[in-house]
Amino acid sequence: MISPGKFLPHVCLVVAGGGVLLAQAAPPDAAGTEFFEKKIRPVLTSRCYVCHSAVAPKVQGGLHLDSRDGLRKGGNSGPPVTPGDPDASLLIKALRYTDPNLKMPPGKALAPDVVADFEAWVRMGAPDPRIEAPPAKTSSKSRDWWAFKKPVRPPVPAVADTSWLKTPVDNFILEKLTAAKLTPSAPADKRTLIRRATYDLIGLPPTQKEIDDFANDLSPRAFEKVVDRLLASPQYGVRWARHWMDVARYADTADGNDRFAFSYTYRDWLVRAFNADMPFDEFAKKQIAADQLPAAGKADLAALGFITLGRSVPKGEHDMIDDRIDAVTRGFLGMTVTCARCHDHKFDPIPTRDYYSFYGIIANSAEPVEYPLLKKEDESSALVREYRDGLNRRLAALDEFKTKRHAQLVAEFRQAAWISRYVLAAQKAQKMSNSEIEALSRDSDFNLFVLRRWRDYLKAARDKHDPVFQAWNAFDAIPEKQFAAMAPAVAKNLAAEGNAELQRALAANPPASMSDVAKIYGEVLAKADSPQPNADAKMEALRLVLRGEGAPANVPLEDFVQIRGAGGDDNILRGLEGAIRSWQAQFAYRGITPRAMALHEPAKLMQAHVFVRGNPNNLGVETPPHFLSALNDPPIAFEHGSGRLDLANAIADPRNPVTARVIVNRVWQWHFGRGIVNSPSDFGTRGDLPTHPELLDYLATRFMDEGWSIKKLQRWIMLSNAYRQASVDRPEARAVDPENKLVWRMNRQRLDYESLRDSTLFVAGQLDQTVGGLPFSLTAQPPVPRRTLYAYIQRGRLPGELSAFDFAIPDAHVPQRFLTTVPQQALYLMNSPFILDEAKHVAGRREVDAAPNDAAHVDALYHVIYGRAATPEEVRLALDYVKGETAVQQAAAAAPVWQYGLASFNAQGEIKTFQPLKYFSDQKWQPASLTPQPVFGNAELSAKGGTPADDPSKAITRRWISPVAGTIEISGTLTHKVVQSAEEYRKQWSDGVRARVMMNGTRKVAEQSVNNGKSDVLVRELKVKPGDTVDFTVDCVNDAENDDFTWAPVITYKAGGADAKPQVWDAAKDFSGPAPVSLNAWEKFAQVLLQTNEFAFVD
Repeated sequence: MISPGKFLPHVCLVVAGGGVLLAQAAPPDAAGTEFFEKKIRPVLTSRCYVCHSAVAPKVQGGLHLDSRDGLRKGGNSGPPVTPGDPDASLLIKALRYTDPNLKMPPGKALAPDVVADFEAWVRMGAPDPRIEAPPAKTSSKSRDWWAFKKPVRPPVPAVADTSWLKTPVDNFILEKLTAAKLTPSAPADKRTLIRRATYDLIGLPPTQKEIDDFANDLSPRAFEKVVDRLLASPQYGVRWARHWMDVARYADTADGNDRFAFSYTYRDWLVRAFNADMPFDEFAKKQIAADQLPAAGKADLAALGFITLGRSVPKGEHDMIDDRIDAVTRGFLGMTVTCARCHDHKFDPIPTRDYYSFYGIIANSAEPVEYPLLKKEDESSALVREYRDGLNRRLAALDEFKTKRHAQLVAEFRQAAWISRYVLAAQKAQKMSNSEIEALSRDSDFNLFVLRRWRDYLKAARDKHDPVFQAWNAFDAIPEKQFAAMAPAVAKNLAAEGNAELQRALAANPPASMSDVAKIYGEVLAKADSPQPNADAKMEALRLVLRGEGAPANVPLEDFVQIRGAGGDDNILRGLEGAIRSWQAQFAYRGITPRAMALHEPAKLMQAHVFVRGNPNNLGVETPPHFLSALNDPPIAFEHGSGRLDLANAIADPRNPVTARVIVNRVWQWHFGRGIVNSPSDFGTRGDLPTHPELLDYLATRFMDEGWSIKKLQRWIMLSNAYRQASVDRPEARAVDPENKLVWRMNRQRLDYESLRDSTLFVAGQLDQTVGGLPFSLTAQPPVPRRTLYAYIQRGRLPGELSAFDFAIPDAHVPQRFLTTVPQQALYLMNSPFILDEAKHVAGRREVDAAPNDAAHVDALYHVIYGRAATPEEVRLALDYVKGETAVQQAAAAAPVWQYGLASFNAQGEIKTFQPLKYFSDQKWQPASLTPQPVFGNAELSAKGGTPADDPSKAITRRWISPVAGTIEISGTLTHKVVQSAEEYRKQWSDGVRARVMMNGTRKVAEQSVNNGKSDVLVRELKVKPGDTVDFTVDCVNDAENDDFTWAPVITYKAGGADAKPQVWDAAKDFSGPAPVSLNAWEKFAQVLLQTNEFAFVD
């Protein structure tokens, strides 16, 4: 038999696994990867790496467990895992501690929930996503990493061919090319160059006049004038704000449906900041701590959206903080700090203490219930009064629930049975680790927060010799096996200064165990409980155990979130808090005064700790706020409040080695398609090395020295000959540098979706270039012609075209977009109603329509779409296409039977106007592309129901236009039901809806009101003739809160005899959107041109 000591090195092999483990393991999918990273890797790191990793003093058994390759090589104990079968796996047997000769880790078993995680991992096939080699020891090597050293401006290199030089950028590029025996490409032609520059700086194509003016300007400064004009354009900020919004993971919702109220104010702040060329150090500081910067104005509070506009994770406060840390550290510092959440960073010198320092900073930055105004509000306006009234009601409902529920829970904690259970458990918890206490609370149905309060209270009572707990401490000192024998003597010898009431109870019922002592304490304390002070000092001492300040059961209302129930309480709380956010968002979109999605520091700051292995219930050492030790060793301690202002200053400090490099590299990437460092958000040791380190440092230092100006940086880059090169492929250069790392040509790039859509609107003569404002729906028909920057971005529900064209998914920080070419893109360009609609507009432009002949017609389209004349061959091919393409002749559409609109009533109850709903979006007709909107609020109609307008005099309406003469019958059920969370409160906020059936706008045929219920709306007989209108209207009665309804009338017409088949018009089944767009031959040709590479790519 192998002794435990001799077996130990081989057991580690069992834990780690051999060749069979990974060779036959399931390939890791996203779920498997996430499970491994969260549940398995942290345990391997904390419990195995000390003996089995590259940093171990001596690698036991020859096993490396810090990489997948190490696991595959295995050791001497054979395959430890049978993927899919935990019971057959030696690994699981070792972790279960069921075999006395096979126990891992040595000395102490893992917690049962951790073992269960390993069992689940094996059951899913033991996926291991690690592909990296074992890490080297990083302490000195990583601290000497190039990115962590302050940049020093290098001398501009001398080169032999000075004729190619325009700016110092060219010296650095040419030096590398020469060393590789390469030469730069020829300069791009003027049309290509102005198109490149215009897309780079404003995201739009140049006009024909701009192309011609540049072509005709033969001065040396011709291109410089183009660049300066574009940098001064208001559209510059629109383009460059979108780049930064990828970094900031911008979206208009926290998740699929939880809409941010004022997200657009951050987007608009970015546009203004880029247009004003705000120094980047100021730009960074305002996005982290605008609320604390003395020089920041009220408008700058909107900058804090950088932090607040991240994703929402239900019950995931820690994940939301992690997301914010990631945005700050990867966005500004290019460092993967969140890799140190569960263990020290594997490759960079970022310990968990650094991560939790940042955690404390973010956790101590709260969002106010009501965001700060960005400008003065007219408090007398009806809209503001309505908003304030509804908000106050919702806030009161939340307070009422929390107060009542808090009182109920605290009363339970003061009951004898609960007191007994908690004091007994708290006694056991004195000797437990945090993770063991967490397991105890989970397994025994204790509230962890209250259990810890009792544990700390009992310890303090012992330390200060509290008379109330003198007896408790005396009995607690008796060994468990000797309790029955020693307890009588202990009871007899209790000191006289102990609490008399407890002494009597213990004497009357001698305890046989600590459970008995706990029961007596529970009964005595519960009996002494009273909200009023007791004149008897001994009784008052007992009462204060439950009612005194800091008493375990006396949980303050401010800590309600710590004691609320995990089921129903959570649901109601989320519902009431969601009602507040929803109300704020409703009125933001209805046009109330804009506010900033800002932060503030609470009066009471929490002390951050390391979460051991990422477990928030297993607290490690305290982590006072400080900067990253990789950038300052020892790290800079932060001294002001939460540390957020100090963090902002440290990030923007010129002595910080990474901030300037990171943003300079991003700007280079956004111009060239590839950064000098091709891992733009990872400047750590696992990131890519810079292709031109001296150029990066030259630009970074000059950037800081000359005021952190993005526009100056862009001028240095764009006026270089490196930027002006053609994008034509050169096989001999590609053979040497296939990825164009040395910049021997310009990279050809496909337009991102925003530029493609905006360009389509631009050449169609439809683009609205208004800057700023509320979002619009990207999928609405007809298309909203605003720039795509202003489209509504809904997390988790991105329109298909955005995904197809590699839009930055806003679930997390996006350092760079993929640029794919996939079939879905072609399908979109062929079939999208947007493209079809704009093709009609292109073909209908005045300069195209006025062409004197077909050849001139082709040429005009080429000028409009491409900015150039068509070649003779292109004209010939185009004319052949147009002649051969016959527009599909569609039968004349019958007049629609159903129409959808808003009806206005006069004082006599008659319909005076019917306004058709203009937009169809998300299978609903509505008056704007996105609801709510300022005039009609949430008004919309779907197949089965809808939402009335906010104004009771305007009703959402289905209009049926009779195609027959005779008698009809109308049937249907009107339903209005409040079904959202916290229903008991929300019912109070609705007066229901009112439905009316109107004949020709003047005669009311039926009327029915419903509030949180349903009712049939029936008209047995109604005589109609062709052209008569029957309107089915729904209004909000008096207020529009919670007024979603369903009502889809069915109209039945029976002509002829009794056996004749009736004709039926069913509002739900007949519901439809706009008629399909059809194109004539010239419009189809315009669409073809919009699908070409020449339009969709930039050279």
